[in-house]
Amino acid sequence: MKLALVAVLGVAKAGWYAILKGRLYAALRDRRGTARAIGDTGAVAGSLLPLGVGLIARAVGRLLDAAPGAAGAAGAGARGSRRTHARELTGVWR
Repeated sequence: MKLALVAVLGVAKAGWYAILKGRLYAALRDRRGTARAIGDTGAVAGSLLPLGVGLIARAVGRLLDAAPGAAGAAGAGARGSRRTHARELTGVWR
C-alpha cells in the first residue's frame, strides 16, 4: 500500500517539475543563465532538506534522552539488565 502511494506521488511530482521549469524559462526568456541559476539554487536547497530534518530529529532525540524520567535514560536501569529487557521484547524466556 505504501509503495503504491509513493509511486503515485512520484509520477505526480515528475509532471509538475517539467511544467514549472518550462514556465521559469518562459518568464526569463532572454536570461537563460539566470533561470538555470535559480533552478540550481532550488535543487541545492531541496537536497539539504533531508539533512535538516535529520539534524532536528537527532537534537530532539538527545533532548528526550537527557530529560529526567525519559524512557531512554531509565529504560535499562529500572528493569534490570539489557538482556532482561530484550527478553521482554522478544518473548524469549530460556
